[in-house]
Amino acid sequence: MRDQIFISYSHKDSKWLEVFHTALKPLLPHISCSMWDDTQIGAGKEWRKEINRALASAKVAVLLVSPNYLASDFIAKHELPPLLDAAKNDGLTILWIAIRRCSYEVTDIERYKAVNDPTKPLAALKGDRRDEELHKISQQIALAANQNIMETTPEQSANTLVLHMDAEKITIKDERIANRAKIQQIVEDYFDVHSCFVRQDELGRMFKHILHGDHIRLQGPQGGGKTALLKQIQILCQENNIPIRYIDFSTIEGQFQTTLWRNVVWVLTNVDPGIIKPDEVEARLESESLVQRAVICLDNVDVLASNPRISIEQEMVHLRSLVQLLRARHKSTLLVILTIHDDFDAREHDSGFGSPWFTMYDVLVSLAALSEQRSMRLLHLAGITDTTQVAFCLNKARWRLPLDLLLLAYLLKEYTTSNSTDYELIENTYLQIEPLLRR
Repeated sequence: MRDQIFISYSHKDSKWLEVFHTALKPLLPHISCSMWDDTQIGAGKEWRKEINRALASAKVAVLLVSPNYLASDFIAKHELPPLLDAAKNDGLTILWIAIRRCSYEVTDIERYKAVNDPTKPLAALKGDRRDEELHKISQQIALAANQNIMETTPEQSANTLVLHMDAEKITIKDERIANRAKIQQIVEDYFDVHSCFVRQDELGRMFKHILHGDHIRLQGPQGGGKTALLKQIQILCQENNIPIRYIDFSTIEGQFQTTLWRNVVWVLTNVDPGIIKPDEVEARLESESLVQRAVICLDNVDVLASNPRISIEQEMVHLRSLVQLLRARHKSTLLVILTIHDDFDAREHDSGFGSPWFTMYDVLVSLAALSEQRSMRLLHLAGITDTTQVAFCLNKARWRLPLDLLLLAYLLKEYTTSNSTDYELIENTYLQIEPLLRR
């Protein structure tokens, strides 16, 4: 069974091994794999057998690549070959990290995408920039380790983050597409999503509710534009000097219990408290001067609700109590906006004692499919103006939702040449990817 993260490194780079031990340690309780490197080989053990055993158990291989790494005969002969073979034939995920500048281009490692930018290796970064890069790398390692988790019992999954991944090998331009988040990233990198925004009516309505002091439940299908709306809300709040913080509960960091309360304190005080426990929040707020009004956006609450490590009811009841306390004692208003999928039933996460936590969100904003006029406007903003291509997108999109239409627009731009457009390839690619949009 492959259930380990295997760290491959040169002993001359042992200080970097320690750096990654430190960066990954807070994530280990939330990862389905254990971490292994050769420092775990006990005295008297046959080291080569232990390494081979670990190689056979590796689900994710993390390569710390440097000139020392590439110059190691042992790595070249005994570690890399079984790792590369397992990646090709047995589903092993290889993540390589550029530690220092080196000639990786002439090795087999070149076939795999680096986790960080090889032109900006870790050794070239200092201070906060290096810490930020290590944070991003650790998140990607954790995602890869939790990928393709099958359904387990609550006891088995108690310390595992809920991540929605897909085992199918779907690719665009040789880049693997594993989940909806990856598709969103591709679309956002390709288009100016702010200029492609077409839900101005819903945005105006939501901002009026914020000014009125209402809590909002934003509900809609996957790919319907809930996250894009929240990003526009953030811009409006910032323009109007209203403090706002955003949490995405579909990410690893978002699912840490302390993340919610850290951001609550942060948005109310304009001071980052660092790691803070729920029972420390009220005392911290008592000791700080608070803003008069603030907004916190909780995206993908339904994903958090499916995490067996956290009681969403307990967290939301605590948040509601805090909102009431702030208003009564401090004359401070904390407005909460949460997003949920259409199929999420909050009543399944209510104990039945007292008032249900979700009654606080008396304002419901529902996102429906786009009208034909809105859909055409979105496509025009994305640069699809040819009438045949517009009609193709409108007819082939299974749902007239922003993410579906922008995905089709992206595929059109990628698979259209000066001579022709491969409509059949575009349609087949979209139909292959579309199920991921609904997860």
